[in-house]
Amino acid sequence: MPTLFGQRLEPGFDIENEKRTDRVGWAIFGGLAVALLYKIFGGRFSVQTFQGLTASVLFYGANFYAQFSNRFRARWPWKALLATIPMHAAYLWALFGLDVALPGVMTKAFFFIPVIGIGFTIESLIADRIVGHFKSA
Repeated sequence: MPTLFGQRLEPGFDIENEKRTDRVGWAIFGGLAVALLYKIFGGRFSVQTFQGLTASVLFYGANFYAQFSNRFRARWPWKALLATIPMHAAYLWALFGLDVALPGVMTKAFFFIPVIGIGFTIESLIADRIVGHFKSA
């Protein structure tokens, strides 16, 4: 079993995958900066912009960029990615609908971060099945 700094690594550990996962986190910080600039310059929908960007970067970054970036020369990752777009659009529609229905609540990070986290988890579980379908085909 390979070691890193004297510690045994998990089977299937990929340092490049870990680096890509870190870059997804940096993209979220970039999204926060974009949302803040949008708000500073008078944008009306900075919360929705930030929520949508965060949800999209989390979902597509973690499920496609971090896991399959070196496999995008094949067709199946592209088919899987395209197949997830309607699901993700429905999730964003529901998220923005909550913003309209609960305007005082969904602007507070204490509430919308768990909503994004739960949505990300559900989307990821469904995406795993979609990816599995296209990967085996």
